[in-house]
Amino acid sequence: MKNKKPQPFLLKNFKWVSLVLSILCLVFIYFIPRAIMYPDHSIVRWLSFILIIFILPILEFATLVSFTGRLDLSIGIAAISIIIVGFTFDMFQDYREKAELNKYGVWTKSIVVDRKRSISKGSSWNHWLIKCRYVANDRTYETLYHDDLYNLHPIGDTIKIIYSSQFSKIYALASEWKR
Repeated sequence: MKNKKPQPFLLKNFKWVSLVLSILCLVFIYFIPRAIMYPDHSIVRWLSFILIIFILPILEFATLVSFTGRLDLSIGIAAISIIIVGFTFDMFQDYREKAELNKYGVWTKSIVVDRKRSISKGSSWNHWLIKCRYVANDRTYETLYHDDLYNLHPIGDTIKIIYSSQFSKIYALASEWKR
């Protein structure tokens, strides 16, 4: 008769714990809070990237190996999930942003505060990127860099912008806004 020590709960039920963590990670990725999606500090913006590229595939790999025992299939599915989740995450966040702007959107003017040239590698084609500043709810916000393909907007130029009255960091430039 063998002398067996009782295993800790997490190790005894590893496949179920990893499955639950995978599902929770997916739910968090798709329904990420706005404060994390549009943070005050740029380092927080990398959280969704880290979750999609590193954490979720590891959880999926662990879940699949514990349920199937197949290493090759588990690696393949975990790798493909990065592409699928990354693509659908972007589509879903675009949908959420458009829905927010359709419901709570307010138009205002923004001012171009910075310009920089973006050069495509391996190509002679280049274009300009612009950064704008706008005032919403008595606070000043800055956009990320956006394409200015035809070099139309010098620094100081005004551009119409739509932002959410509920969460002012959600915005779209007039040239990019499509209903």
